[in-house]
Amino acid sequence: MKLNLLKLFCLTAIVYFFSSCGTAGPGPDTSGDLTSGIYVSQLRGNDTNTTGKKNNPYKTITYALSKTKTGIFNKIYINRGVYSQENGEIFPLILPKEVKIYKLDDNDSDNDVYINGFGNFDDKYPVAIVFQGNNKIQNVTINSNKNIGILSSSNNNQITSCNIINNLVGISTIESADITIKDTLITGNTHGIEASGYSTINLIQSVIYKNDVGIRIDDLAEINLNSFGQSVSKITENIKCDFLQKGDKNLDLTGIKWDDNTLDFAIEKVCVNGNNIVNSGLGIINYVYSPIDVMNEDDITHVTINDNNIVNNSPIDVMNEDNITNIVNNSPIDVMNEDDITHVTINDNKVLFKNSKLINITSPTFNERVYTNTPYIKYENTKNDKHIMIVIWKNMPKVIDKTIRIDNSSDIVWFWHTGMQNGFNGYVEYNSGSTPINGNINPSNTNYNPAKPLINGKPYYLTIWEWDDKGINIVSSSNISYFSVAP
Repeated sequence: MKLNLLKLFCLTAIVYFFSSCGTAGPGPDTSGDLTSGIYVSQLRGNDTNTTGKKNNPYKTITYALSKTKTGIFNKIYINRGVYSQENGEIFPLILPKEVKIYKLDDNDSDNDVYINGFGNFDDKYPVAIVFQGNNKIQNVTINSNKNIGILSSSNNNQITSCNIINNLVGISTIESADITIKDTLITGNTHGIEASGYSTINLIQSVIYKNDVGIRIDDLAEINLNSFGQSVSKITENIKCDFLQKGDKNLDLTGIKWDDNTLDFAIEKVCVNGNNIVNSGLGIINYVYSPIDVMNEDDITHVTINDNNIVNNSPIDVMNEDNITNIVNNSPIDVMNEDDITHVTINDNKVLFKNSKLINITSPTFNERVYTNTPYIKYENTKNDKHIMIVIWKNMPKVIDKTIRIDNSSDIVWFWHTGMQNGFNGYVEYNSGSTPINGNINPSNTNYNPAKPLINGKPYYLTIWEWDDKGINIVSSSNISYFSVAP
């Protein structure tokens, strides 16, 4: 099958960009005795009358795999080149137990290894590479030409510092597979990662970027997104959705950097339009939003420019100089992209109603996960304790500034105001409030429903505002706070 050269060039450019940023940066694991390994070079190797040693390498990975032995000669070091069917490979490349594949570094900056191709495994999986247990592959680029990049049904496998591009499924785990993915870029695939059966995926410091679907979970599979306390991964800019849960097992997605502002973040039911988390299965999803990666220009108050173009982990898409209030750099800015940003400070004091004084919410705090579905609300005492409103929303509140009117009152799930004559200025119990009828929170209404508990595993938004003594003008309001209820 011939590659679309333009598409391969574009994907290779993406791979180069992320590799230069350090996403897949560490060199090969050269621990152990290199003389006991097997060496492969597509450019200068030969599969006949050769020893497979460093100065006399084999030509194909296929032949090298046939020479591996458990315990010894189980490491394969691959020199730069394109390992494809056209160059003698027979796909799929099936790694026997304990076999590990590394890119041979040799301090060669052009030492790029591309594995391009696929073949049928078990008469039903068109795949490039198959793991059979205790396997590892490091510092290579895998492209199955819109099939499966790596398939695993076995345990204790590792993918480290790789680029997984242009596959139908980048990495697929089935049955009871267990695999760790670290420092790896997964981009340009239909599904970046797909886990089914009882399989487990440990994801560490990796980027799932611009696939149709970032990660899909089926059956009773699970994924650990902040494995072993190491740095978090990023799931960003995937076209349909970042994370699709179609399985039956409860999942904890704590420890991921998502690509939306927290206040636009929600769990949806349909995988379209770049939604973050989509849950169409039976399992409950628990998550806490990690620090913001893509920020809205309205929320930026301070930017430091990096003249040396060192990429920082707080990317900003495009900002116009009119939206920036303080720039630490003496040169004017027209348009900046993520390569130019080294420090950003977010304006946390953005109140719900413009020109009103700030009411500080102290519990639940912003981004807090609470372990009750009837949380109490605490805030700093207001000067006027006669006309206060507290509201919890299932979606971010929308305010029409000219009329100071709430545009999505149907998203209100709980409210409390001082007219209910319970609670205290600065502290309100959840059961002191009410669940609204058709979004009606008018203080003149005297018919209140009992407060229905919040739903476990769901995120919510919290706001407070205060009218003047006459109950006409809003004089104080909180920012839009955010919290989630644990499963």
